[in-house]
Amino acid sequence: MTSIALLTDGIEWMRQLQASIWTTPDAPGWCYGRAHPPQPEETRPLTRSEWERVRRVIEDRRLPATVINVHFGFGIALAVFEHAPVPGTPPEMLLVVSYEQLPGTRPDDPNKWDKAWKSFKRIITRPANLEALDFYGMEAPRDRQYYEY
Repeated sequence: MTSIALLTDGIEWMRQLQASIWTTPDAPGWCYGRAHPPQPEETRPLTRSEWERVRRVIEDRRLPATVINVHFGFGIALAVFEHAPVPGTPPEMLLVVSYEQLPGTRPDDPNKWDKAWKSFKRIITRPANLEALDFYGMEAPRDRQYYEY
């Protein structure tokens, strides 16, 4: 059964979670000797209870989610979107969870990419998610090899 508190607070909680797990540096980054705009950086991994709540909110609110590349294409993340407030407008990105932020992920774990793909795939391939992506005209998630560098 879906909790009323979860339905009313889930979106705001996810906004707060996004702010607590990502930061954007003040200074630009450098790549090949040229400055580029500051890129968001992970500040911490999610706890198991946070990850479980993220999954519940996505499912209960039927939020669209897809996989995106992060870390200049060397990693993946789950991007979760909030439903559009006005019909005909695109959904807004609400939360991004990178493969390195999943609970129990160690920086030196050679299988962290595989573990993340399995976790994310359970969310992105659900029929309700595919319907939500289609409703907004968003591309359906692709096969794993599309995201691998």
